Formats: sequence, structure tokens, C-alpha cells
Amino acid sequence: MKNKLNEKTLVVFILDESGSMETFKKDTIEGFNEYIETLQSDDKPTIMKLITFSTSGTKVLVDAKDVMQVRGINRDSYIPSGGTPLLDAVARGILETDDYVEWNEENLNIMFTIMTDGMENASRVFSASQVSDMINEREQRGWIFTYLGANQDA
Repeated sequence: MKNKLNEKTLVVFILDESGSMETFKKDTIEGFNEYIETLQSDDKPTIMKLITFSTSGTKVLVDAKDVMQVRGINRDSYIPSGGTPLLDAVARGILETDDYVEWNEENLNIMFTIMTDGMENASRVFSASQVSDMINEREQRGWIFTYLGANQDA
């Protein structure tokens, strides 16, 4: 059996950039940047994918890049607007990660992190039960899901 401690970790970070996050903009920026600093302080090989979302669109800001090369976000690069298609963003992130894992020949630990205020109001493709099933299935494969709330209600 392989030692998973020696394997590379893929961190997939889904960041809510919808208008409801404007209230938490400063805290979100600080929280994300601290998260990056924490990952960078660890000597385990880690790659990262950063996806932001709102009804204005989904953007892949970092695409499977060594975490040591990832820069934080700031007031100019993180601009909340639009509605919150949270379920669609999480599902898309999961499916894209499935594709990446299938294509990549390395054994990867998957850490899937979602930062949101939890205000779903705009998903059109995936339902809560579909996303829940997707998460449960991936957790059974060993993926780790973490939810970071931008407010106490998330």
C-alpha cells in the first residue's frame, strides 16, 4: 500500500464572488490569503486550482499551479457582483477535478475547499441533492471537503 503522505495534494478552492460577498470582502480576501500562506508554509508538494463564481461567470484564476507560485487576492482582483450559483459552481469544480485526476497519472490527495456566505440563489443545472450525492461519492474515494463560511450563517 502506498504512503499517501508522500503524494502530491491538489487543492481545489471554490471562491464565491457573488454580490452578497461584498459585505465580507475584506475578511474574504484576508481569509483566502491566510489559507494560501498556510499551504505555502507546509513542505508537502501541493498544487492548486482556484475557481471564482457568480452569475457574472465562472473564472479559473489558478489552474493546477504549484502553490508556491500562487499569489493572494486583493481588492482589485476580487470584485463581488451578481447572484450566487453555488451548487452549479461546486458541481462544475468536482467534475473538472474528476477530469484532471483521470488525465493526471500521479496519485493525488484531493482537498476541496469552498468559501461562501452560503446564499445559493442562481443555480440552474444542479440540485442540492445532486451535489450532495457527488460530494458523498468523492468523500468515499478519500477526497476531503472543507467549508469556510464568510459569515456565521454559512
